[in-house]
Amino acid sequence: MEWQVWPAGRRPLLTFALIAFCLGLSYLAIEIMRGAWWGFATLAAMAGALAEYWFPTQYTLSDAGVKVSGIGRRVEREWIAFRVAVVLPDRIVLSPLTKVDSRVARRRSVTLRLDDNRDEVVAFVERHVPGQG
Repeated sequence: MEWQVWPAGRRPLLTFALIAFCLGLSYLAIEIMRGAWWGFATLAAMAGALAEYWFPTQYTLSDAGVKVSGIGRRVEREWIAFRVAVVLPDRIVLSPLTKVDSRVARRRSVTLRLDDNRDEVVAFVERHVPGQG
């Protein structure tokens, strides 16, 4: 099963507002710090922080495991690595730890953002991950 999620393409008004905010913040950095480099650095930092929003992410689920690929990020894990799956309205969090709300769990977890295929993805994950959080 494969799908792609691109939040920026799905929400054009929010995307426009974020572009305006990032450009405004960059301009403010240029004015306060008196250098164009600071504006560029601010814009680059904001683009990097929001990369998951700006660029599409490809998700692949198979009987072998999970693969998530996006700009600057590629994660591949086998199903056996996950102990719990937390199903939320817009995503599923796959965690190797039973306590999902810890800092360590957040770093080691894999998040699957859902599109119009929510029921299909939830059913597929439930077949492969034993615990539900």
